[in-house]
Amino acid sequence: MDSSSEFSSSWDAAHEDPEAAIVAHWPDGTAITEPQLRAPADPRELVSDRRRYQRERRWARRRSRIGRALRRLGSPRGVIAALLAGALLAASLVGALGAVR
Repeated sequence: MDSSSEFSSSWDAAHEDPEAAIVAHWPDGTAITEPQLRAPADPRELVSDRRRYQRERRWARRRSRIGRALRRLGSPRGVIAALLAGALLAASLVGALGAVR
């Protein structure tokens, strides 16, 4: 009976002071308080957060595309394609230089 009264008193105290109410924890252990969960009264406050989130997503997509391209170039098929492209370029340069003379 004593533990239930302690629980209710701590619950009441947390709701009297919303800054002290810890609702959950992030995976790294940082506490999430009740005010952090509430949406802002003015939606314009979220514009900078949205821009930052979209910028992070854009850079993540770019990094993944670059990573995929580098993996493809490092594969045997990519190496052969690069060698063939170099040979084609060299052949076209030789043909162009021969026509200039």
